[in-house]
Amino acid sequence: MNEDMKSAYDLAMERFRDPSDGQEKPLTEAQKTAIAEVDRKIQARLAELDIMRQKKLANARAQRDIASIQETDEHWRRDRKALEAEREAEKDRIRRN
Repeated sequence: MNEDMKSAYDLAMERFRDPSDGQEKPLTEAQKTAIAEVDRKIQARLAELDIMRQKKLANARAQRDIASIQETDEHWRRDRKALEAEREAEKDRIRRN
């Protein structure tokens, strides 16, 4: 891997650090609880998305509709990426407050 490339963890930790002291801010119990709640809600929505995808794929396969299979997968990837971005944005907002 390129040394200039950073992992998602490294990038998240950089955003979390206070630029004034270079140290990480400890999370409060309220922040930990709020972050856990965000993770739980998004995880549930991702599971729901996966279930809906499986149903749509099963129907498309039964009809041998290749275009529908591809469309379902594209929508699933897009929706999953959006939910994961939403989760990270919400967690960042909680950490800043």
